[in-house]
Amino acid sequence: MRAIDALRLVGGGGGGSIVTVTNFVTTDITPTFDIISANGTTLTVDWGDGTIAEDFAMTGSNVAVHRNYGSAGTRTITFSGTGNAPMTYLSCYGNSLTSLDVSTNTALTDLYCHGNSLTSLDVSTNTALAYLWCYGNSLTSLDVSTNTALAYLYCHDNQLTTLDVSTNTALTYLLCYGNSLTSLDMSTNTALTYLSCYGNSLTSLDVSTNTALTDLYCHGNSLTSSEINGILADLVSAGVSNGTYESNNQTPSAPPTKQGITDKATLQSRDWTVTTD
Repeated sequence: MRAIDALRLVGGGGGGSIVTVTNFVTTDITPTFDIISANGTTLTVDWGDGTIAEDFAMTGSNVAVHRNYGSAGTRTITFSGTGNAPMTYLSCYGNSLTSLDVSTNTALTDLYCHGNSLTSLDVSTNTALAYLWCYGNSLTSLDVSTNTALAYLYCHDNQLTTLDVSTNTALTYLLCYGNSLTSLDMSTNTALTYLSCYGNSLTSLDVSTNTALTDLYCHGNSLTSSEINGILADLVSAGVSNGTYESNNQTPSAPPTKQGITDKATLQSRDWTVTTD
């Protein structure tokens, strides 16, 4: 299994460096990065093992950069670039990263760094990000306040206690399940169609402004029957058909009551799959 201790990415425009990778630790397997930069950019890779550096022509499409060392060892890999096109896409998932610096890659629209061992992630300068997949790490906080173009945020299975998405009005998909959230304000996310926030410690959830929702998974929290009734009423009011709603396994159990029972039946008549306590 490969392991990367640290990945630092610098540059992002002009004729300077596009990527620098440091403290790369691997054991006889092929380290791989997927990168997209516009046609006309050359990526030069020094694999840190005494071999001649390799040049990779960026084409505007996904280019996989990889090497098989064939033996264990600690190596520093350096990526440098020439050309006037910044990197827009970086996939470095599943590499046991413990740190990641993308502060100068301001043109990034896609960052896939999930399945690592990150405890922090700074994306404050990556204001063009539309896709951020950072799930399956050990993040205790995540600031996405400057990422106003963000449409897809997958930050589930971390250790987040708070998550502020109030400035992310372009969000359509949010997966934040498996954290330790006690509250979640979705009032400004009116474009949201998919929300998965199960397995947290939520005691309330207001989706009255999320009228485009087609998928809502909020099971395994601490929502009361009153909260469940309110959610059902909001989903009915939105008038959307063919959706999925799950709110079972609340602690304590919180089945819908009175009008909530009627609203559940109404959703089911609109071809919703509804699962409650």
